[in-house]
Amino acid sequence: NEKIIGLLEQKMTDFLNKCEKINLGLMLNTNSAIRDKLNALSSNNRLLDSLNYKKTLNRGYAIIKDQDETVIESKKAADQQKKLNIIFSDGEISVKNQNHK
Repeated sequence: NEKIIGLLEQKMTDFLNKCEKINLGLMLNTNSAIRDKLNALSSNNRLLDSLNYKKTLNRGYAIIKDQDETVIESKKAADQQKKLNIIFSDGEISVKNQNHK
């Protein structure tokens, strides 16, 4: 009986040690995965921030749109519009196009 109890205790100890190793491995893998995801999120946030058009507007640029809110990308397209909206970093104005044909 004592031999059987000793064997059972040893098996139980071995099982608990295996469970502890598995648990430690899971925690390390989970922490590593979380750290990787946080790094990727931080990198994506920096990229998103660098692509933010408002930062460009803050440097003195503007966006020109027609009355339908379509971005005007050329003088030729602007010449076809009677009114234009100019968007600055701190607001928007509407102007009459003197070059309208």
